Amino acid sequence: MATEWAEYAEEWDGNFQARGYADRAFEELVKIAKSKGTRILDFRCNTSLLSEKFSTHADIVVALDSSSKMVARLVRKKFLMSLRLLMIFQTN
Repeated sequence: MATEWAEYAEEWDGNFQARGYADRAFEELVKIAKSKGTRILDFRCNTSLLSEKFSTHADIVVALDSSSKMVARLVRKKFLMSLRLLMIFQTN
């Protein structure tokens, strides 16, 4: 499964549908998680577009994905520096 998604990793952040999904999910979830200090579990995170949106609300993010290429794209993102704690796991 991970190899199927690996081919999308480099272009994922520019994917209109992926960004649209993250935008819509964030709009709904931010209603629940309004305060700083929120903890986020982002499973099947891909390059973590959703966690990136939550970075101004969350102190802790746990990101999980099975694709090493998606995880590699995630760890290069600047929003990670604003978090108090970040844990990234590649699952098999």
